[in-house]
Amino acid sequence: MTGGEVAAAAMVGKVVKHAGEQMAEENRSINKELLAGAKDSRYMTDASDQYAKRVAIRQAILTKMYLPIAKLFGVANEYFEGDFDKDMTKKLEDVPEENLVPPKASLAAPAMQQLGFSLDEPDLKEMYLNLLATASDNRSQGSAHPSFVEVIKQLSSDEISVLNQVLTAPAGGYTPTVTINLRTEGEEGWRVLQKNLIPLNDSSSGQPIVRDNLGTYIDNWIRLGLVEVSYTNHMTGENAYVWAEQRPELIAYKQALETTEGRTVEFDKGVMASTSFGKSFAKVVGITS
Repeated sequence: MTGGEVAAAAMVGKVVKHAGEQMAEENRSINKELLAGAKDSRYMTDASDQYAKRVAIRQAILTKMYLPIAKLFGVANEYFEGDFDKDMTKKLEDVPEENLVPPKASLAAPAMQQLGFSLDEPDLKEMYLNLLATASDNRSQGSAHPSFVEVIKQLSSDEISVLNQVLTAPAGGYTPTVTINLRTEGEEGWRVLQKNLIPLNDSSSGQPIVRDNLGTYIDNWIRLGLVEVSYTNHMTGENAYVWAEQRPELIAYKQALETTEGRTVEFDKGVMASTSFGKSFAKVVGITS
């Protein structure tokens, strides 16, 4: 990094810090100001009862908290000047006004920027909104780790439903996992055909679901620190791995490869476990079973 880049980075850091301090100071008197000027607020125009007034005040509070960050970093202004405060009001409807705090700019700025890029992907949008909501409540703000922004950024919307299942697995967050291998008589070792297969089923029919990118998804979760996989340990329940025998992937490999004498397709038992980081991430971004 050049001297100019270092100076620029330092300047950005000062701007972000100043913006955060300014918003924190404004937030301490914001309720009083908003209530005093409610009759002139555009949010009060259509507020015909106490609930509507409370919602309108909440939207005004959140706009005042977040809009400076959006403007400072130039993120999706149309959304942040329109529906964003409504979305956040819904997320924070159960949080008392005295617990609302400006989120740290170091988290809010990149989260809002990525949110602006994810408006057409509902699952990712929901995660960013939940993260921002957690960071805006002084009772939970500490659990909103800045790295969660980067984690969401590196997930695809297609893998969210599978990740939901893994991070909310019963029995303490453990999921039975298998790797399919090919063993050939007279040869040492084995050839791995498919790693880290887990029991994915349709919630309605109970039938197995095949995901061609499952291996990529799981490698990504391991890389991000959300899960760990071990074949040194495995689950001990009597029927913990019965599902593996019925997996379409295993059946297809058997049909294709066991036609040659001396070849056997089998699987090794393992277990996938959510890390502490993964469990915290799931809780903050709203992943539920």
